[in-house]
Amino acid sequence: MRGRFTFVFFIYCIMALPLALLAQDIPVTGKVTEQNGSPLPGVTVRLEGTTKAASTDANGVFNIQAPLGGKLNISLIGMTTQTITVPADGRINVSLSANSKDLTEVVVVGYGTQKKPL
Repeated sequence: MRGRFTFVFFIYCIMALPLALLAQDIPVTGKVTEQNGSPLPGVTVRLEGTTKAASTDANGVFNIQAPLGGKLNISLIGMTTQTITVPADGRINVSLSANSKDLTEVVVVGYGTQKKPL
């Protein structure tokens, strides 16, 4: 009876191990650039479904802890938002393209703002 319990326990541990590994956060690092290859500072990298977020530095590099297979939303005003799945190696390189629909020209005048006529 003891041998059977040990065998069942061993099988249970082997089956539960992948689930435990998936639930753990891994360090994710990456670089966000424009389509021409220049780095994008100030890009928000947010883990979907949480309040966990990071921002890119002056070189477009970010670091965040996220679960394997988690979804990262990468966004910047005036650029198209991308959703990326966290890969096993934790490295992500993203190129964002301009979203001209979101851009409107604004001119600062004195103490207020005014839209520039087209």
